[in-house]
Amino acid sequence: MKEENIEKEQKPDTKWFLIITAAIVGCFVLFFVAKHILDITGHTTLDELHEMNLEGKHKGENYIYNGYSFVKVKNNMWSTQIKYGDTIFNIILRYGPKDVEDVFITGKFDQDGFNQGYAYVTFNPDDKNLKYVALAASDISTSIAKVFHVMPIAACTKNITEGCIGRPIITCEDDKPTIYLQQSEKEDDASIIFLNKCIIIKGKDLDLVKAADRFLLGWYKIMPIPRP
Repeated sequence: MKEENIEKEQKPDTKWFLIITAAIVGCFVLFFVAKHILDITGHTTLDELHEMNLEGKHKGENYIYNGYSFVKVKNNMWSTQIKYGDTIFNIILRYGPKDVEDVFITGKFDQDGFNQGYAYVTFNPDDKNLKYVALAASDISTSIAKVFHVMPIAACTKNITEGCIGRPIITCEDDKPTIYLQQSEKEDDASIIFLNKCIIIKGKDLDLVKAADRFLLGWYKIMPIPRP
């Protein structure tokens, strides 16, 4: 069967589940290339740009937030650097902290209880526009795996599609470390709900990605999130 016919016959939900799974499994790419991504003007390295930014030599849209340097890179992504343990990581995000200050947060993030060495990244296969779930899954999985050494496991909230066959079926009722990426039907509904060991990250389309990056900025301790 020709490759184009396979693509045509593949169900949309299965295709997006495979994309989400690939995003979770292959989530280390940005960290390996981040140090070499140039800024939007094509000049110098990220390390040099962050050093200039911290010295007050702000350039373009670059800024300092709570002592952290944020540099605009190609494709309208944001770069920052954090130290976790003895290692400095170059982080690439789709949204900077100034973009996500309006994300609603409720509950408290029990980081110690959540850090079990693994976390289920789950979603409802009935949701629309799963490409945004894939983007959010990629952003979150990259960070929790590389920086926090938490292994992301792709899961579904129910087994109703071909793509979910053989995957763990995980909801917030399971009392396991879980990140539930939930598409909202409402505009301007970006939110984070901390519910025991479950973290619900919610939003419509790009607002879901926005909420995901807000969660990461909180976990990095660049932005505040409620803690016990």
